[in-house]
Amino acid sequence: MRCLLNNNIKTGGIKLDDNKVLTYPKLSLFLSEIKKLFAPKSHNHDDRYYTESEMNTKLEEKANSSTLTSHIANKALHIPSGGKSGQFLKWNSDGTTVWAADNNTTYASMTGATPTVAGKQGLVPAPTAGTSNRYLRSDGTWAIPPNTTYGEIPNEQIDNLFKNL
Repeated sequence: MRCLLNNNIKTGGIKLDDNKVLTYPKLSLFLSEIKKLFAPKSHNHDDRYYTESEMNTKLEEKANSSTLTSHIANKALHIPSGGKSGQFLKWNSDGTTVWAADNNTTYASMTGATPTVAGKQGLVPAPTAGTSNRYLRSDGTWAIPPNTTYGEIPNEQIDNLFKNL
C-alpha cells in the first residue's frame, strides 16, 4: 500500500494510491480501537496481587502448617540414600520413594507419514549442517519452505479492512 500524507493530516487525511482518502476521523477511530487492546497507562496491580515477599511468606506458612500429614512428612518427602548414575526416584507401592534403574532409554527416530500410512512418534531427526533455513515436514524430512516471497497487499483487501471505519 502506498500512501501520501497531506501537509495537514487532520483536514486532508491519508491519500491511498488508488485516489481514496482515509480521513482523519476514520484513522482516529481505527487507532482508538487498537489502543483498547492494550493495557492503559494507568494500569497497576492492586490488592488482588501479591508481591514476591508476600507470596514467599504465604508458601512458608503453608509448608510449616499442621496440614501436612505424618505420612507425607515422613515418607513422601524422604529421599533415600544409595542412588547411582542411571537411576531415578519413583513411588513405591507403600507410598515411599525408591531408586529404580532407568531401563527404557532407547528411543527411535520418528517415522514420517505417507499419504496412506500414519507416521510413528519418536525423536526428531537431526538436521545436517547448512540447513538452518528448513522446517520439519510431516514425512520426517527437513525442507525449505515452498513459498517465502510476498508482494504488496491488493487494494481490494485494503478496502475491505477499512470499509467499516
